[in-house]
Amino acid sequence: MTTRQPKDAPTDMIEAETHALDALTDLQAAGFGTLAAMGSAFADALNEMSSEAVGFMARRLEEDLDTQRRIFACTSMEDLQAVQSDFLRTAMARYSEETGRIMAIGDRLVRPAAERAKT
Repeated sequence: MTTRQPKDAPTDMIEAETHALDALTDLQAAGFGTLAAMGSAFADALNEMSSEAVGFMARRLEEDLDTQRRIFACTSMEDLQAVQSDFLRTAMARYSEETGRIMAIGDRLVRPAAERAKT
């Protein structure tokens, strides 16, 4: 593929563009498929990750507000300790679950390309 360059384009720029094109061609040959398909899959995965993250933040805010309501309703230090303990236990579990979801989305993006690269 030949790229038209202005007559006064620096040679370094032409060489850099050629090198970049060669690198992309090598990626395709390594099994990443067409760049258009890879870009589409990547965009879909980013969209899914973004939606997941926004949903997670909304759920966390809801749980945080519920914890605040429970704290204000406490009548003893034991009640407060129980609310804080529940909050920490739940938050750690939710963050762990969310990490798994995000990793699964990333895995679905990368696995097909990695499998093609092995063959």
